[in-house]
Amino acid sequence: MPGYLGCRAPFNSDATYNNWELFLIDDGSTDQTLQLARHFEEPRIHTLSDGARRGLAARLNQAIELSRGVYFARMDGDDVAYPKRLERQINYLEAHSEIDLVGTAMMVFAENGEILGKRAGPQTHADICRRPTGAFRMFHPTYMGRLAWFRHYRYDVRLTVSQDQDLLLRAYRTSQFANIPEILLGTVKKNWY
Repeated sequence: MPGYLGCRAPFNSDATYNNWELFLIDDGSTDQTLQLARHFEEPRIHTLSDGARRGLAARLNQAIELSRGVYFARMDGDDVAYPKRLERQINYLEAHSEIDLVGTAMMVFAENGEILGKRAGPQTHADICRRPTGAFRMFHPTYMGRLAWFRHYRYDVRLTVSQDQDLLLRAYRTSQFANIPEILLGTVKKNWY
């Protein structure tokens, strides 16, 4: 079975924001992913493995509990944060204290590196939440929010799909979401829709 580790390209040496920590949490991978992750010589990167396969939601909650900062950013193993991602999202959250969770636009690539297109959601909470039972127009690899918010709502470990949409559905009535229109993340195509 392929790797189930939280990040393929965990950090960008050109990043404009440097006060971060990264948790690479292995979810029972059976390939060489864990060994590769352990080779990062960066004290802010924490590679964790207990050998168990607990699922994405449980591992996200584990990362949330381990985090020590004010903010929590999420991304998957086939995502690459652009150099200004953390800086732009933190600045946005600092300037908009009413916002709990902010996403960004993202570029979508095929596995061969070909650009497939851009995905961008609406910028305001009202527009993001216009059809809550249909879908929230925020892209989970671009999420950054206040750590206290993530600790309050947490991911539902009973779910094996749509964990992020469930999180927003449970939180949107008492939270505020926003999207930054700038492309701050690249992702490899999983489902292009």
